[in-house]
Amino acid sequence: WAYEANAGIYGIQTNSPTSDNPVVQNFYEYSYIEIVMCNSFLDQTANITNDSTVKQRAEVRFIRALHYFNLLDLFGNVPFATTISAELPKQISRADLFAWIETELKEIQNDMYQNKSHDYYRVDVVANWLLLSRLYLNAEVYTGTARWNDAAIYAKKVIDSDYSLSK
Repeated sequence: WAYEANAGIYGIQTNSPTSDNPVVQNFYEYSYIEIVMCNSFLDQTANITNDSTVKQRAEVRFIRALHYFNLLDLFGNVPFATTISAELPKQISRADLFAWIETELKEIQNDMYQNKSHDYYRVDVVANWLLLSRLYLNAEVYTGTARWNDAAIYAKKVIDSDYSLSK
């Protein structure tokens, strides 16, 4: 990314992207494409309760929460929908989106794969803790109230998990 051949890269490199930056636009659009796909899967599997589907639904809910976290962090008040509908999504405040993400991540913890109890490419509860830690780390920006202790609690859970930094 050390060249301007790809339109928009220089604005990202210099922390000066604008709303017409194609990299920013693509990120925003991609996030919503993923959210729509997550909502579609969740709508289609709403009444399926076997263990495999429950775990898949928890993973998909995590992925959707991750995309909403990125939108919260980068754009603030964004359109919000948790189901497929012909209605245009309503904009949600940053504080309300923070609360939704927090609730969503806490609700799915028990349904997620436990620490390294799955194939390597699956999302597990440690990823959930990491995202909660990141969410709490910037809580003051999102809600006006610092949540440093909560960030530390979930970061410690990640650090104490079976995962380690690559050497």
